[in-house]
Amino acid sequence: MHKWIKLYVALAENEIIRDQSAFVVFMFVLMTANRKGESIVSRLMTSTQLGMKPSTFRDSLERVIVKYDMATAHATGKYTIVSVKNWKKYQSMPDSFTNISPTFHRHSTDTNIEKSKSKSKKGNKFPLTNERRELPRKIDLSNTPEYQKLMKSVTRLVIRA
Repeated sequence: MHKWIKLYVALAENEIIRDQSAFVVFMFVLMTANRKGESIVSRLMTSTQLGMKPSTFRDSLERVIVKYDMATAHATGKYTIVSVKNWKKYQSMPDSFTNISPTFHRHSTDTNIEKSKSKSKKGNKFPLTNERRELPRKIDLSNTPEYQKLMKSVTRLVIRA
């Protein structure tokens, strides 16, 4: 799955930035949230992933929900569904961004047609075709070793500071 999130500079002015464990938990929720802004977390598994005690994770998540009012939660016996408040407002893609693809396709199609015409005059054995290729909308780096290494370093830095 390809995924990315937006981070706003205004987050640096929010008081959660000074609460390191709550900030790490909030970033984890943002990075693991689905398209609706919901993330499924388990106290034991998520705390292990973040390198913190389960009680620290629980307290930090509670502060994200209650003190900073940045999320809501619905607990079950096995996991908790955390919903990020204002997810659509901050994470939706503007229309101008989603309309990049047709412009790209038009340019590549026009270019391929021109190249095909010029190459076919020279007797090219492999003329360029006029097929459309889709660009990936998002890139998922969460399963790469580099991403895992980066997340461990960020978590260590935040916990140390």
